[in-house]
Amino acid sequence: MNVVDAWPWLALGTLPLAAATGRLVIERRAASEPLSPPWQAQAWDATRDAVLCAALFVLLGPPVGTLALWLALLIFAEGSGVPAQEALQAGLLMLPFGWIFGGVQAAVAGMVAGLLRPLGGGLLAHALVLAAALVASICVAFVLGIADARGGAGVARVLMLPALVATPVCMWALHRRRG
Repeated sequence: MNVVDAWPWLALGTLPLAAATGRLVIERRAASEPLSPPWQAQAWDATRDAVLCAALFVLLGPPVGTLALWLALLIFAEGSGVPAQEALQAGLLMLPFGWIFGGVQAAVAGMVAGLLRPLGGGLLAHALVLAAALVASICVAFVLGIADARGGAGVARVLMLPALVATPVCMWALHRRRG
């Protein structure tokens, strides 16, 4: 495997690493002092946030993304002459595949959201997590062979629709005010 074939795998691994680096920078600026001995507690908090947010995104993201893709299919199927009954059946068949194809993107976006949790629910955090989700969806499309460099960019763009819809919903669920 050469570097050209390995770039999607490298990008998927780099996104959480970049977010972890960002969290370290954010926490060091907030503390305004060098790392103190209880740095293990900070690392545990970051790991816990990353895992819990990834779990939230994996549970919530794929069904929301599949629903968005299904609704787009229904809208475009009506204009193309595909019977509505077949489009409805296709949507029911898509739901289990939502976790298969969307689980990796949701996990990566959730890890990034968890690692960037000190930023809060602001626009910058939303933009960074959405960018991570979009890059992850493109990488997964290339890794799974759904898209290739010869002409599958259109397929990769269609697969970005679930990430565009599910990421803001997951971020809202993560940062909503309780009480």
